Amino acid sequence: MAYARARQERYVKTAKGKEAINRSRTKEQKKLRSTLEGRIKLKYRKYKCEHGKDVADWWLKQKPICFICGPKVKYEKAPSRKNGRNNLGELVIDHNHSNKKFIPRHLLCQRHNLAYGMFEENIDQLKRAIKYKRKYG
Repeated sequence: MAYARARQERYVKTAKGKEAINRSRTKEQKKLRSTLEGRIKLKYRKYKCEHGKDVADWWLKQKPICFICGPKVKYEKAPSRKNGRNNLGELVIDHNHSNKKFIPRHLLCQRHNLAYGMFEENIDQLKRAIKYKRKYG
C-alpha cells in the first residue's frame, strides 16, 4: 500500500498528473454549475475562502432579496451564466469599505451595489441625485 501511495504522489507532481487533476476538477465544477444547489455550494466555497466561514454562513442564511429593490423582486442566490459572464442579476454582499475587517451589511443586486459605490456611499450625493430626479424626472 505504501508503495502505491508514494507512486501516486510522484505521479501527481508530474505534468501529466497535474493535467489529470485539472481535468477532474474541471469536470466536477461543470457538474456542480449545472444545478442551483451546486452553484450555491460553489458560491459558499468561494465566500468561505475569501471572507471566512462566518461570512459564508451569514450569506447562506440570507433570503435572495436585494435590500433596495425590496421583496417584490426575487433573485437567485447563485444564478447560472449560460449567456456569458453577465452578472447584473446576481446578488452581492454589501459591506463597509472603511473597515479593515469584512463585515457584511445586506445583500444588494449588482446594479444597486454599483450605483451605491459610484456615489461613494455619500448621503449628500444621493440626496442631490434624488432632488435631480424629482426636478427633471
